[in-house]
Amino acid sequence: MKILIWIMIPISFMMSEYSLDFGTNNDGNDWRIVNDDVMGGRSQSKKDLRENSLYFSGNVSLENNGGFASIRSPYDTYDLSEFETVTIRFRGTNRKFALSMDIHRAWYLPNYKHEFTPEGENWQEITVP
Repeated sequence: MKILIWIMIPISFMMSEYSLDFGTNNDGNDWRIVNDDVMGGRSQSKKDLRENSLYFSGNVSLENNGGFASIRSPYDTYDLSEFETVTIRFRGTNRKFALSMDIHRAWYLPNYKHEFTPEGENWQEITVP
């Protein structure tokens, strides 16, 4: 199963704005790939910074109990208490993706997750709480 998604500058958090610039500032350089191979799976993916987008692509394999490929920003401390929404502009294949935000490094602790499925190859935008 091929995966493909372009992510372009998550922006506009209510009144204030906090943005990632994948172009000029190369904010995606320190993002990392985590695939199911950490648990014996065989999925593969890669990232590339292209113009003003972070390009994430690869293949998801269900072999050896696999089934996920992900890209993750670095853990850091951010005060986002004044923000109520996040807006993401993206395009990709007609597969399910998820935006996850958490305050714990441990994957099994609670986090916020919003699933979405790109439709077609046109740019789309979603705003999530």
